[in-house]
Amino acid sequence: EFRELSQEISKNIFQINGSVSALDKQLQKLGAASDSRDLRQQLHNNQQRSNQLITDTASSLRHLANLARKSTKQDRLQLDRLKSQFSETLRSYQQTQKKISQKTKEVISSEQRAAIQAPPPPPTPTGAATPRSSGDADEDEHGWDSKKMVSAESTEEQLTHKDLEDIQVRHEAIQQLESDLLDVNSIFKDLAAMVHEQGGTVDSIVHHVESASSNVEGANENLIAASKHQAKSRKKTCFIIIGAIVVLGIIGLIIGLTVKK
Repeated sequence: EFRELSQEISKNIFQINGSVSALDKQLQKLGAASDSRDLRQQLHNNQQRSNQLITDTASSLRHLANLARKSTKQDRLQLDRLKSQFSETLRSYQQTQKKISQKTKEVISSEQRAAIQAPPPPPTPTGAATPRSSGDADEDEHGWDSKKMVSAESTEEQLTHKDLEDIQVRHEAIQQLESDLLDVNSIFKDLAAMVHEQGGTVDSIVHHVESASSNVEGANENLIAASKHQAKSRKKTCFIIIGAIVVLGIIGLIIGLTVKK
């Protein structure tokens, strides 16, 4: 299970790095001539996928940390490598998110200024006026001016309404990008907590190792003392045996001499 989960986390980190590169490229087109509704939708989808991958990877790392407590030293080293790689990926993603936030605000401000400053198109008159009397000419001139004003107002109203709709759609897409920004700091806190917990586990292991080492040293001292005592006992036994052999030899020699006499 540890190996499978490690491979899954490595795969997720690789995909997140790829998403960060794609977001950086798409971000360069935002607000430029190649900007479009499709581009902003792609940015949104990419951020959504990245956020989900980051959330899943953080959860998998927590599970892997629990498994590592009962695993080998090599597994714990693998966990450390994965946490380090994930932290670096998170920092890169956080930087990209800051760029997205800044760029979206610039785009909104630019589009608002463009909408306010854009002049309405001039109306195009149709037909020609027929020569009339001065009174009729004045009336016709005022009438034509009124028609031009109505036509201009109508055209301006229609264009303004359409522009406002387009701007509203773009603003909603931009706001959606801002709402996609992930709180990476909370994940960094989780990683720090995991490191702290693992540090406590390592300290406990070190304590047990030191305790075991002390016990081993004590056992060694007891063995040395027992060996010395055993050596003394052996020497004492050897002296007794040698003494017995000498005594028996002397007794045998005395008996032999007595028999000869």
